[in-house]
Amino acid sequence: MKRILSIALTMCMTIGVVVVSLPKEEVKEVPQSKKAIETETYHTDIDFSLLYSLEEETRKEDIVDLTQSEAQLLMQVSRAEGGESLEGQLWTMRTLLNRVESDEPDFQSVNSIGEVIFQKGQFEVVSKGLYENADVNVNTHLALALCESGWNETQGALWFESASNSSDSWHCRNLSFIKEVEGQRYYR
Repeated sequence: MKRILSIALTMCMTIGVVVVSLPKEEVKEVPQSKKAIETETYHTDIDFSLLYSLEEETRKEDIVDLTQSEAQLLMQVSRAEGGESLEGQLWTMRTLLNRVESDEPDFQSVNSIGEVIFQKGQFEVVSKGLYENADVNVNTHLALALCESGWNETQGALWFESASNSSDSWHCRNLSFIKEVEGQRYYR
């Protein structure tokens, strides 16, 4: 757990997202000649509760080892598909990793992140080239760190679709619904 928190904090500091206190011009006098400065605090939309959802002891087989190019590709696609939030990108990223690890017939021929992402007909953001211009953000980096550290609460999700398309979709009729996150519905 300490390793995970260390990774997340290091990433935040590396990327430049920390809680910053900005002093105001006005200083109030406090008894005993001590001075207190009023501050405004900047907050990101990072949900750190996800960091604490990891088991205390991560099993070695849960740790994901990616090359730099795989990590970059995974971040771009998850940002394009998963939206702005940490949770949305985390679920998308982990679902793609689940496909690499899956024995499901649809994914037996894919053995790497690249093969999953470029599997024919799987992702509109790939077929239209939209992932290439996806702005990776702090949440994307944190999602990657969580996935690499063994986070997987997706219950084996292998598919997802836009919630707006799912009223009577193939996914809805043929798969088990798991959860809706940021406008995406996840299935196994």
